[in-house]
Amino acid sequence: LLWTLEFDPNNKTLRKKLLRQKPFKDKKGRQRWYSAYEIKKAKKGLTLDPEYGWVNAEQKKALKAGKMLFKGKWLPKEKVEELRTDWANHWVYETEHYKVHTNAPLSDAVEFGREVENLYSFFFRTWVSYYAFGGKKPDANLVFGGGMKLGNKKLVMNYYRSREAYLAACEQDPELNSDPLLKQSAGFYDPATGKHEPCHSGAPV
Repeated sequence: LLWTLEFDPNNKTLRKKLLRQKPFKDKKGRQRWYSAYEIKKAKKGLTLDPEYGWVNAEQKKALKAGKMLFKGKWLPKEKVEELRTDWANHWVYETEHYKVHTNAPLSDAVEFGREVENLYSFFFRTWVSYYAFGGKKPDANLVFGGGMKLGNKKLVMNYYRSREAYLAACEQDPELNSDPLLKQSAGFYDPATGKHEPCHSGAPV
């Protein structure tokens, strides 16, 4: 399917029925295919910036001028990035299936968001035979949509800017500081508590 779309990117049958995407034209008349999550953003006038994520016209103009929003005020980008290194001021960056809390630079959070969304898609496509129900439509919805009840609950991830910051956070958590294995790890997911915490220097787990 994905290989076919490389040669026929505007195949309406594949886009609409299997990937559940919809066409959307921007102000310049350029057409793109978006998921239900993405098209909601686009209809609000937001555009997807590869470095800053979904931004509106005001934000895009400010970012080009080297400004970022912090607690209702436009400040120099370098100052905001410095303030955000304090976990008390961390970023919250959302993707379709994840809510990423991080004290890393925003551009890193956006890149990380793309990686975990790719991992999400890869997981469901790899396990298609396990999750399949035997019908084309429900199977496609599950595999390419990533679940039967989309958007009900996003996985919250704490993504630390460095291994040192990750280990410090683990040590401060009374549920985690007694586990000696965490000191050797780059991240973890605890199904009992729902905690999912990778560090900047390690791969998402």
